[in-house]
Amino acid sequence: MILTFWDGVYISKWRRIPRRELIELGGNLILTGLKEGVSLDKQIVFYKYFLDTLKDRKIKKKRIYRSDHQYGLSCMMALIKLKVIEEEDDPNNGLYRHPKQIRT
Repeated sequence: MILTFWDGVYISKWRRIPRRELIELGGNLILTGLKEGVSLDKQIVFYKYFLDTLKDRKIKKKRIYRSDHQYGLSCMMALIKLKVIEEEDDPNNGLYRHPKQIRT
């Protein structure tokens, strides 16, 4: 299970997704922005803004659509790919890979 956090706030959880597919999510988002003429600096600002919006909606217990969760994961992966945030397991910012639960 992969949990996503932004500024210490839990955003969403995902079933295990291969690392390669996660990196592709971020890379595709970055390439789409570059093709549309958006600079990397502006993309970084937007990705952070979108994640801040998700965090605020989560705190205020407002509805967050599935598509917003998916785009939030893509934004997070783009920030990791651009090395704005670290990929390591960090429950404050980024991804946290929950250890597999042992069944008895």
